[in-house]
Amino acid sequence: AGTVSYVVSPSMMAFSLSLAASVMLTVSVVSIGPECLLDPFYEQQHAININTEGSSSSMSSSSKWLKPNSYLFLQRLFSFALGCGLYGLLRRLFPEPDVVETELLTSMYGGGRGDCGGGDGDLEIGIGDDCNNNNKTSAS
Repeated sequence: AGTVSYVVSPSMMAFSLSLAASVMLTVSVVSIGPECLLDPFYEQQHAININTEGSSSSMSSSSKWLKPNSYLFLQRLFSFALGCGLYGLLRRLFPEPDVVETELLTSMYGGGRGDCGGGDGDLEIGIGDDCNNNNKTSAS
């Protein structure tokens, strides 16, 4: 009655994440994207014309898609562009967590800062903050 643990290999994890990403992109492009370009009033107009005239032949001039110069199309295009712009701005303002972690570890343990880094590329971890104390005493 022992517990069994499984270790997922990096290649299997990469495959799983790429599969999930491809599914999300496909759903976005195939399902959600076209729905954004549909005319929300098409069904109502289509139902009214069928009830009043008895046939749908008069609907040939009406389209279920938004016209590129319509207010709704321009509003949705502007909202999409605004979302992309805000995403880009946030990405520039806030760095990736890996970059922050690397910079934090480098500043904490003195990797590559003159005499404190060791000079041979190895990360030296010690007790206390000797590197900063040495820099303060040599500067004064």
